[in-house]
Amino acid sequence: MSTVFYLVTVLAVLVGCCELIGATYVVGWPAIKRPVTIHRNNVVVVDKRLYFPTAGKIKGFRFYSGAIGNAEIQIWRPQRGADGEPTCTMQYIDNRQLFINNNNQVGKAMYLSLRSPLNVQCGDLLGLEITSDVLVSPITFTMEDGPQYHCVKSFWRGISLRGKTYELTDKFNSKPSRKYSLVAVYDEATPLAIGWVPIKRPYVDTSTARTYVDKRMKFEANGEVVGWQFHAKAVGIVFFQVWRPTRYGPCSFRVIGQTRYESKAGQLGIKQVLLEGDERIKVKAGDVIGWRNPGKGVISGWWTYGEQQQCFLKQKFTPVGQLFHLRDTMTYKPNRKYSLRAKFQSCSASRG
Repeated sequence: MSTVFYLVTVLAVLVGCCELIGATYVVGWPAIKRPVTIHRNNVVVVDKRLYFPTAGKIKGFRFYSGAIGNAEIQIWRPQRGADGEPTCTMQYIDNRQLFINNNNQVGKAMYLSLRSPLNVQCGDLLGLEITSDVLVSPITFTMEDGPQYHCVKSFWRGISLRGKTYELTDKFNSKPSRKYSLVAVYDEATPLAIGWVPIKRPYVDTSTARTYVDKRMKFEANGEVVGWQFHAKAVGIVFFQVWRPTRYGPCSFRVIGQTRYESKAGQLGIKQVLLEGDERIKVKAGDVIGWRNPGKGVISGWWTYGEQQQCFLKQKFTPVGQLFHLRDTMTYKPNRKYSLRAKFQSCSASRG
């Protein structure tokens, strides 16, 4: 992750492996100075932690330049085992070349802008091959003892064919736990919105310690919640949640994941929370959206008489992973819509 390109210095530094910036994702490890540059050449290294959570187009790469040399930044598409995890059997998709030619480019955080974007699918992985004639990597990295998350393969004269499937190995000879100072920057495919439009509605819950699950706000495919949009009408704390139906009844659900949000004075109105890395919630088809108010309600709603579509519970705590039997006997205006929806990316690589 060959074409014409140019290099510019960048100042942005990541705080984790992946983050969401508006409609742009970044996938990789922070583009910071790391201590190692000595590296075998013509060896492909694919990091299974660095998967693309959505389809999109890569428009550039951030990296930290540590030495004069060449590399191919690559995209690989893994086959998956019965558990849904990526294996080291992978299809080679595409690459872009990186050249560091003079000392003025060494010792800096850099940006490689692509005039020809790279297309990626959900679940594709970021890889790297050092193509320098000498045993040196132009991108700095760390190598430590610990778990190995990489697939590797040595290619004769650096030749690997786009579209071909290769058997890589999961064995490094030494210090297998590695992080390369390399980040892909790409525009995501437009996420779906699951839920009700986050507009200002006239009511807000005044009861305390209430949990609601709206069975109409259902995910139709596997994927990830990458953000929440809502209208905050009151000050307080709310937990946006994903619940999974069980076989124990129409209002029996298990908590799959949740996001805490604190609404503060002077910050009311239509809001958006974007989730980064492990904050994202993996969902399965059939999961539904809910929320919990430890105190009084935060998000606005509209309710009237009619058919009840929510399940509810008077409960101050709803820990992730726990099963709850909610009720469907709301007595006051049970036909309700709340100004909350999830930003959702469908992805066959996501595991709920």
